[in-house]
Amino acid sequence: MLSILIPTYNYDVTLLVNSLLEQTKELNLVYEIIVLDDGSPNDLSEMIVTLSNLENVKLIQANKNSGLASARNALGKASKYDWLLFLDADIIPKSSFFIKEYLKHISSENQIIYGGLAYQKKENKNSLRYKFGVKREAISSRKRIKNSLSNFHCSNTLIQRRLFLEVEFDSNITCYGHEDTVFQFNIYQKGINILHIDNYVYHLGIDSNDIFLKKTKESINTLFKLENDKKLPSNYTSIQKAHTFLRKIKLDKLFLKSTNIFISGILKNLNSNTPSLFLFDIFKLNYFCSLKLKKRCLSSL
Repeated sequence: MLSILIPTYNYDVTLLVNSLLEQTKELNLVYEIIVLDDGSPNDLSEMIVTLSNLENVKLIQANKNSGLASARNALGKASKYDWLLFLDADIIPKSSFFIKEYLKHISSENQIIYGGLAYQKKENKNSLRYKFGVKREAISSRKRIKNSLSNFHCSNTLIQRRLFLEVEFDSNITCYGHEDTVFQFNIYQKGINILHIDNYVYHLGIDSNDIFLKKTKESINTLFKLENDKKLPSNYTSIQKAHTFLRKIKLDKLFLKSTNIFISGILKNLNSNTPSLFLFDIFKLNYFCSLKLKKRCLSSL
């Protein structure tokens, strides 16, 4: 028995839901699909009407936007079956046997199963978001398992309902980014293993370079706050580890000062048709270092 849970915000999930319904036709499966519209300001009335008339599909409409973490928690609590398949709104299964493949791996031993992300070749190959996705997110299960937690995203994840209700997402995370990171950390603290399989979904939501850079800064702001609030250790993510290293060898101020000289050139590259992921990493670390240094300066006053 399976609950398929899809949070959405300003995104029409009709194509995704129809794809899932088509796959379930051939399966002897008791299931439900629950879509939660997290207070979308855009007009999704056509989607709402369509989904409301589909069998085994339930639509929940939130009065206001509460963030992805709260949306996923609400979906988990609204579900009624033993296994929860969390899917992001802006994806589509790569295989017509997507649901069947997940069902093959359901067992008492596998509490969390992650299928992975993929990107369609027709996407803009010069986009920073596309390049980042292909190089950093579209990873085979064989490679993912080497760093099981950091290569895990809840955009395509099957989890036991009992475990999910025990862990849940941090509903206090209402800003963009890192709800998955805190969830990963809580899973890690419980010593729970993640089974990685090759059961991909295509990520369709490819932001433009400027929007992706804006979201990146928002995500780093969230990470900074989570660390300050003691919800994540200071050496958990790659950007935190890089900052910790620079701080340890007393080069964080020099790094910030020197990269600030070239930041306009870095941004020009990242907004170009040939963005560099190395410069993207420098951009992120520069911004995180600036937040950390500002905090130290304020605390010394």
